[in-house]
Amino acid sequence: MRTDLSLVIVGPYPPDPSIIGNGVEAVVVNLVAGLRKVPTIRVAVVSTTDTVASETVVAREDVVTYYLPSARRLSNITLGAVTKARVRQKITQLKPDVVHVHDHTNFPYIGFRRAPCPVVATVHGLRFEETKYETEPLDWLRRPPRRYLERLVLRRSREVIAVSDYVQRAIGPLTRARITVIDNPVAECYFSVWDRRIGRARRAEVPSRATVLFAGGITRRKNVLGLIQAIELLRRDVVGIELRIAGGVRDEQYYETLEHFVSEHSLQQEVRFLGQLSEPALCEEYERCTVVASASHEETAGMIFQQAMAAGVPVVATRAGGIPSIVTDDQSGILIAPDDLRQLAEALRVTLGDPARRSRFADAGRRIALERFTATRAAARTLEVYRGMLAPGRLPDADLPV
Repeated sequence: MRTDLSLVIVGPYPPDPSIIGNGVEAVVVNLVAGLRKVPTIRVAVVSTTDTVASETVVAREDVVTYYLPSARRLSNITLGAVTKARVRQKITQLKPDVVHVHDHTNFPYIGFRRAPCPVVATVHGLRFEETKYETEPLDWLRRPPRRYLERLVLRRSREVIAVSDYVQRAIGPLTRARITVIDNPVAECYFSVWDRRIGRARRAEVPSRATVLFAGGITRRKNVLGLIQAIELLRRDVVGIELRIAGGVRDEQYYETLEHFVSEHSLQQEVRFLGQLSEPALCEEYERCTVVASASHEETAGMIFQQAMAAGVPVVATRAGGIPSIVTDDQSGILIAPDDLRQLAEALRVTLGDPARRSRFADAGRRIALERFTATRAAARTLEVYRGMLAPGRLPDADLPV
């Protein structure tokens, strides 16, 4: 088979693609799935992890993933220099036409050494915003190097993909790179949920409980506590309400705070922690829930909302960060002010109690998702970026103060 483009994607890639730990992993998995449909592209993935002691190679269908050991010792002080050197060495061996780095702070070419081929970095999160919500004992020490690294990468990048208009606006003053906005791709299984939800509606299968779903890592930035507090305000007005929280614990201390609140307010019947779910299991949660909700303080886009819209589930969320780039207020969901628990509770009450409104939100969200969030569309738009990067002499050198 003729290959027009050899591509290396650098980013987190789960050993089992059916178990995805975070939004960046989801994007990499879904983008690879979309790019695999283009017969003239050869895709390899380079992923660093602390679960292997030496290079491990895994072949899945026609995609090869190289798992490289990450060096944790002094990585914050050295800006991950050892791990990045391993990535650079593997890229040199593979000799791709293009390198696509996901999670821009893992950019392997931050030193004086030039990349052997064009490199594009996708900005999934903004460290200068997200670190505001990190409260572990040594986070005060970690924040300055992380923010410096982010500015250094953006300064030296020549091509950047932003996951929302919000990200584009936020990083614009920090880089001279060309910035292309490409929506995150959503896995096909979430689009398939729509048909099953329609089938349940036609069979008049009414769920026994008003179910609110949150999917994502349990962190302070996601403000899971605020969502639980809104449920506590609602439980007397909405009989049988249940909040189902699907996601891994990223902050143990914060998780203990959530458990304590649930216990103190006797919310064991209304709040369930499901832990990290496989993609099939999470799709089942989207199929059965009434509404998807989030009280997040900061989101660059929010995979949870894109998955909900693909599945035809109405959304209630905050106007934080890039969420308004995904969810349009009173069209595909309701957006409320961050940190306003009573407004959040009221938005949930209105949505849960109005089937016609939920149906309108679901239909609009589904249409938007089909237009913007498919893996095929993301792959096509990303391929346009790759081809543009390969055009000779198109990009000027970028150099901004850190």
